Amino acid sequence: MYGKINFLSNSKVLSKSLALLMGLLLGATLLRAGDKPWKGKSYNQWSDKDLQAILTDSPWVRIAPIQRSWRPDSQRDTAPQQRSSGGARGQTPTAGAPTTAPVGAGEDAQEMNVQIYWQSSRVMRAATARQAVLHGEKVDVDKYASETQDEYQIVVRMQDMTPIRQHDEKFVQDNAFLQSEKGQRQDFALSCCL
Repeated sequence: MYGKINFLSNSKVLSKSLALLMGLLLGATLLRAGDKPWKGKSYNQWSDKDLQAILTDSPWVRIAPIQRSWRPDSQRDTAPQQRSSGGARGQTPTAGAPTTAPVGAGEDAQEMNVQIYWQSSRVMRAATARQAVLHGEKVDVDKYASETQDEYQIVVRMQDMTPIRQHDEKFVQDNAFLQSEKGQRQDFALSCCL
């Protein structure tokens, strides 16, 4: 009277449908996870997590490990007026600025990270201003992000700035250059603020 129903009789159709559904779900998940905050959101919607991604893993940031070939400098040994604190021209909001840390543990690590930021880019200006807002500072993000930039601003940060501080500004200006990934050297006029 009742026929036997075999749900597995069309196993090929079921497995193809299931595979297609799983593939679509996986693809959608990967696309969602791969969204870059600077592409998919307005800077007014960026969260601390988005800002962390922009300030550490974006086209405007490079982190390069270097071998320390100098004696580590402690802030105690440096007079306050010699300490690096950023430049006055185009100075960025200061809340929660990412810190640099040695690759290895401990203060005597021989390898350390150097962070290089293209700070004058619109995205980086918006990120630092948004970060300041999220941390309680009153900053006009729209104004700061949209200001016309007459110069490129590259910020170099590392835990120990001794190689820069041990020389005067003229030495840094005479010896600084950009090198493309293809190895081409580009000299430029440098205005530095030590």
